[in-house]
Amino acid sequence: MRMSIESLIYSLKSLPCELIVIDNGNSLDDSKYLLRLTQEKKITHYLRNEGNLWFGNARNQGYALCTGEYLCFTDNDILFEDTWLERCLYILKHSPRDKVFATPLDIDNAHRQKKYYEEPTIIDGKRHITNKFSGSNCWVMKTSDFKLLGGFANHRIAGTKWSQQYERKGYAVISTRQIKARHLGLKHTPFVGYNKGIDCPMVKTFTNGQTLNINSE
Repeated sequence: MRMSIESLIYSLKSLPCELIVIDNGNSLDDSKYLLRLTQEKKITHYLRNEGNLWFGNARNQGYALCTGEYLCFTDNDILFEDTWLERCLYILKHSPRDKVFATPLDIDNAHRQKKYYEEPTIIDGKRHITNKFSGSNCWVMKTSDFKLLGGFANHRIAGTKWSQQYERKGYAVISTRQIKARHLGLKHTPFVGYNKGIDCPMVKTFTNGQTLNINSE
């Protein structure tokens, strides 16, 4: 989390951004660290919940605090590179498609199948990969689009539920031509692959009816 926050602060240094952090009852050591960054005005808003309200509610809380024309939801295990946000905003401003989000991430394994891809989006004569469900760990979008689509459900796969909602309304995700962020995920932890230490079954259901058992992935 600290690596992710530091990379965010560094990569956003030249942009007028709000950085809003929602803490779902993490360790007290982390709260002291985040409070210090807030006092140093490196974080715009820091909200700490007494318990884990799950990430869907946390994202809704962040949205309630934001005031900008554009909005980014990101997890706390992403490492960002310079210009990632500038490139995502350029996509949103210059895409010939209206209903789009942008992501600096590579396409994850679950969404690399042909049926999730759409025709590439041409921006300034260059092809950009366009996918129905990519980028859920880091989406950039117009705030007005999020308001139109509505908030996240309080669900353990709230990201998938929300993706299904926007896909049904004709939205898709455009990737930056160069990967500008890395999702560390659960690599090098006992939970890699979601198949250890998790008691409840984790199954994604896509809009075409296909299911994906994440525990056995």
